[in-house]
Amino acid sequence: MNAKGTISSFQLTMLMFVSKVTVIFSFLYNTVQSASGYNLLIITTGVFLLNFLTILPFQFLLKRHPGKNLVEIIRQISPKAGTVIVALYGLLFMYLTTISVSNSNYTVQALLTEGYLAPFFVVLMVLAMIYCVFKGVEPIARLSTIIGISAIVITLFIFMTLTPFFEDAVLAPLFVDGVAPVFYILLGSALQFFEFLIYAMLAPYTKGSKKVSFFNFNLISYIITSIVLITIAVVLGGYAETQTFSFFTAASISHIGIVRRFDSLYISFWILLAALKSALYLFLCSKCLQLVLKGRYTKLTIYLIGGVIAALNLLISNQLHWLSIVQHPYLVCSLFLVFIILIPLIFLVADKVKAHKARMDRKEVSET
Repeated sequence: MNAKGTISSFQLTMLMFVSKVTVIFSFLYNTVQSASGYNLLIITTGVFLLNFLTILPFQFLLKRHPGKNLVEIIRQISPKAGTVIVALYGLLFMYLTTISVSNSNYTVQALLTEGYLAPFFVVLMVLAMIYCVFKGVEPIARLSTIIGISAIVITLFIFMTLTPFFEDAVLAPLFVDGVAPVFYILLGSALQFFEFLIYAMLAPYTKGSKKVSFFNFNLISYIITSIVLITIAVVLGGYAETQTFSFFTAASISHIGIVRRFDSLYISFWILLAALKSALYLFLCSKCLQLVLKGRYTKLTIYLIGGVIAALNLLISNQLHWLSIVQHPYLVCSLFLVFIILIPLIFLVADKVKAHKARMDRKEVSET
């Protein structure tokens, strides 16, 4: 990632989408039962529009410092305080990696319980992540493009095979329980797009229009999310609220001719998507560590981080109680507000103040 233009604009789109689609595929329908039915389209549309506003702090920072990513900009604006902030971003990426591996482990354990060995899965996944980090972002981007496109095709395929089961009558009317539940779920959903960090970290090293890349990601996520949610609602109805992984359940009843049970295809691609997402966040964590540790950063550092992630996963992924605590909506939304909105805004203001002071100093020198 030292050279510019190592990935294409479309690859950046797919990297962000691969991260988001793992969340979409494992969506817990029972968490939005107070705003189900047609309200889901209001929520997805609202999130789609709100994302264009939320990304603005990153857009402004990147525009003011072309050729640099988020953590490089922060270090440049304030070398001392910036080092601490970059370290915190590194911990955030480590947290996101741990959560991704934990969710993968829990999902596989929940869907494939017979003969499942959690330690083996976690260690294998962490080793695959470390290998991807050593190879760099370009191979991750190429594989993400292939798997991301495949995920879109699979989603559309499952959607089309389930159309005979659609029952529009099961969709709840708009705002049947009032506007408040819809608003709170919309806001909570919008405050979980950590894919913005992928954009802020990789946009300067991307060929083509970064704004188009973000727009494409936002649009594709909006369409796929809407398709998945509506499929769950009209096929499973109230039964979806009793299922941990509703789209997996819907995929299990899809068929075309004598070919049935596309849930195995779904879970296979979901594991690949989760592995790529985890590898990408670990890669971004390594970029933060390189800035903080400088000459002390070695390959051993990544092995140590991988070991910590594996140990944490073995502790929490089999404990649903702890798993729910470490990714509680209030915690996740708070992290989003701090790292996606608050910190970029603070450094954006600081950068403008610093630039204004520099202009005034130059003006005083020229007058004297």
